Amino acid sequence: KIKVIYNGVNEEYRVLNEKVDFIPFDKGGYLLYVGDRKSSYKNFKLAVESSVKVNLPLVIVGSPLDKLEKKYLDIILLNNYISLTQISNRELNLLYNNAFCFLYPSCYEGFGIPLLEAQRAGCPIISSNTSSIPEVAGKGAILLDDIDSNKIAEAINFIKKSESKRAFLIESGLKNSKLFSWEKCYNQTKEVYEKNMC
Repeated sequence: KIKVIYNGVNEEYRVLNEKVDFIPFDKGGYLLYVGDRKSSYKNFKLAVESSVKVNLPLVIVGSPLDKLEKKYLDIILLNNYISLTQISNRELNLLYNNAFCFLYPSCYEGFGIPLLEAQRAGCPIISSNTSSIPEVAGKGAILLDDIDSNKIAEAINFIKKSESKRAFLIESGLKNSKLFSWEKCYNQTKEVYEKNMC
């Protein structure tokens, strides 16, 4: 027998009316990428290329850049990016809150906790319509088939032109994120163990 139990999301992620003061970009004036850059299925380069196409800075959160990555980003993005490492949940929450949108171009996820972090913080999401992502993101994201940088750029520009669509994504994301919690995950896991021990 198989029982599906969803992961939760840290409750520190929430909507704030507070500006982020540790990056040089204004509220709503940058794209956000969070996570691994080395695995090809994460499609980090698509986030970089999309940033160029829509002329919005890219904030990258994850491990430190190596020399090759830094050289690549300096050539492609010039000074239109910043890389942050070892940030706290509070700082990441502020980044989600102040981003124009969160880019999650991964083509494979076992779950995808950053999707829920972004939704809880009221950050619109552009991601791929594959793997577990549609199940986790629900209606609170623009999900692209056969994702590429042109489609991501089109989606960003679509949100730029439609404040109502952006508001819909935020509201849908907030509603969807309430379906997931670590308490719910714990209770459902406990229930499975208790039933199987009887």
